[in-house]
Amino acid sequence: DSSTFERLEQNLDALRRGGGTMPASLSDIADHLSARAEESVAAYQLLSAQGLLTAEKLGLAVQIYDPTVYYNLAKDAPVKTSKQGRELDRVLKALGKK
Repeated sequence: DSSTFERLEQNLDALRRGGGTMPASLSDIADHLSARAEESVAAYQLLSAQGLLTAEKLGLAVQIYDPTVYYNLAKDAPVKTSKQGRELDRVLKALGKK
């Protein structure tokens, strides 16, 4: 959080100038920052679990993936079959499976 860092910088500046009091031990500051980070991660995990972190829900200016549209575009596309695929097709046809 930028305001946390700004406060920390202000406190450190005051200490360098000889004024102010030590804001907290470095360990306390680290604990506070870790707790804030964990809080943020938990909030995003909750949003994700609710399905609210999609490009659509976030209003991102990106192309939204639509599997139906993609399928319809690709279903009639020419398919280049590999040699191994052609051999498998030949075997399946001979077995009456295709």
